[in-house]
Amino acid sequence: MAIDLITSYEAEINRLNQSIQNREQLFDQNQLNDQEMKELADDIFQRWLINKFLQYLRQEQERRRQAAQPTQ
Repeated sequence: MAIDLITSYEAEINRLNQSIQNREQLFDQNQLNDQEMKELADDIFQRWLINKFLQYLRQEQERRRQAAQPTQ
């Protein structure tokens, strides 16, 4: 289940990265309206938050992997 969630988060981050990159180009050209500027800020925050969740899931996955290894 965690693997599915990790995969889902990674896909969403990729989608957000593309959206952010497209809007950054428009921002650099001073072509964003107020709504698009808000959407850019929302995407940046959402990517940050998903990265935090993803980091936690990967740490937990690694902890469980290490706990499952037999001790010598």
